[in-house]
Amino acid sequence: TGGGFSYVTVDAEDSIQDVRVTHTDGENMPVVIGRFTNSSNYIYGYENGGTSYLIKVVAGATTVLGSFATPAFSTMRLLITNTTATLYTDATLQATGSTTDVPGGTKAGWGVNSTYTRIKTFEVY
Repeated sequence: TGGGFSYVTVDAEDSIQDVRVTHTDGENMPVVIGRFTNSSNYIYGYENGGTSYLIKVVAGATTVLGSFATPAFSTMRLLITNTTATLYTDATLQATGSTTDVPGGTKAGWGVNSTYTRIKTFEVY
């Protein structure tokens, strides 16, 4: 098992993060992260074993905003606005939840929780 995460600083708390992944052997665990302030405050989406999750972490407490069965996809997108986080796979909205209690962070990131997942591109808008 392996993995890692990288971050970039964005101009504002509100951003769109897109991560495109290449699937290998069903061991796909791409992660897209937004509004990252520190390890206790951020929002993220990830896929693991055919299920994707939208999660927020506030003051170290984790809340699952949504989870859904995930067919094969090429793009995971996390859209964050002032009050809402929305997770898409390809162009399909999958989960949404309130972000009003998540402190404003200006880092967006991507990562993998598996040595088998390959990130093709990462874009922040």
